[in-house]
Order: sequence, then C-alpha cells, then structure tokens
Amino acid sequence: MPNQLEKVSIVLGPYDEEPRFEMTEGYLIAENHVIFWEQGCLWVRRAYRELQNTHLYIDDRESAGLMFALVEKIEQPNDAQLIAIIERLQSMNSLDFLVYEILHRETLHIQQA
Repeated sequence: MPNQLEKVSIVLGPYDEEPRFEMTEGYLIAENHVIFWEQGCLWVRRAYRELQNTHLYIDDRESAGLMFALVEKIEQPNDAQLIAIIERLQSMNSLDFLVYEILHRETLHIQQA
C-alpha cells in the first residue's frame, strides 16, 4: 500500500424525509473521499473536511456516492476486511477493475447510489 490509511468520521445527512444526521467511521481515500460500511454495504462518498477537526468529514450533498454490494455475505464487517478491500482496489488498474469486478462480478458488484 503506497501510503498509510487515515481513519476518519463522516457525517451523513440530512435525509429527505427527516432532518436527521448519522455519523460513521471509515477511511479517507483520494484526498476527499471516504470509504465505509453502512447497513451491510460498502460505500464511497465524496466529503469535505470540517475546518475545526482534521478527522471529521461532512458528506458532500452535491455529489452521489458509489455503493459496492459485496458478492460474499459479510455479517459483521471489520476494519481488517475494509482495509483488504481498499488495498485490492488500489492494486488494480482500471481495465482489470472493469473486466473482473464489473463485467465478471468476481469480487464486487458496483452500483451508483
């Protein structure tokens, strides 16, 4: 892995039906994106850093995130599993990702949120 992953918190919301927010933990990737588990799915969301706290990010409401639905059922995901997925994605080039992950669905199936 080229650089150390930074664990951060991300604030999600407000949601359409209720003015409520949720906070979860994930890992910062590509400067302004956070990858995290949410209700059994793996999400990548664009976020911006809260100015007063270096480890708190706010969901970018102007952009959609990506939801990765895992082929294998993972009942209780943990940080080690998330880090393994991040490392696998970082080690792939775009052609491998398209052929093996999207077309053949060997590991992950991707869906736009």
